[in-house]
Amino acid sequence: MEIADKVVLVTGGGSGIGAGIAEAFVEKGARVAIGDIVPDRAEAEAVRIGHGTIAFGHDVASPDSWAEVKRAVEDQLGSVEILCNNAGIALPFKPMEQVSIEEFDRVMAVNVRGAFLGCHVFIPEMKARGSGHIVNTSSVNEQIPHQTFAAYSASKFAVSAMS
Repeated sequence: MEIADKVVLVTGGGSGIGAGIAEAFVEKGARVAIGDIVPDRAEAEAVRIGHGTIAFGHDVASPDSWAEVKRAVEDQLGSVEILCNNAGIALPFKPMEQVSIEEFDRVMAVNVRGAFLGCHVFIPEMKARGSGHIVNTSSVNEQIPHQTFAAYSASKFAVSAMS
């Protein structure tokens, strides 16, 4: 697949795997936008990567945030041709019965709802133009879960199944 000049949006791109994904796309000549819940972290990565990489604060669990980021990326770079739904969170290792309902809901909101919303926003126009790619980041923990990582494992299983 030719990557040069494609517009790529990477969620959770302010650190870790997302930052690495963004950098790899830039190295292949893509025009990259990084979204992250912490705007300063996204901006720091965009500056570090360079080559016109842009950054946005982005709460992937919010439909309004998705609409704002989509509009901003299109205004600055053009239509998103590759979406990397990478944003994700985990909890400290603890037995499932010690995970609060609020903690569980937040993991599901970011990891599952976030990926769903990204797909929901971009699939229609990708289908209409007959091109585009979406990559949803999952984890080996969805295949090999363990008892102190139940919420994260469940969320990544859901992402894999949705994909």
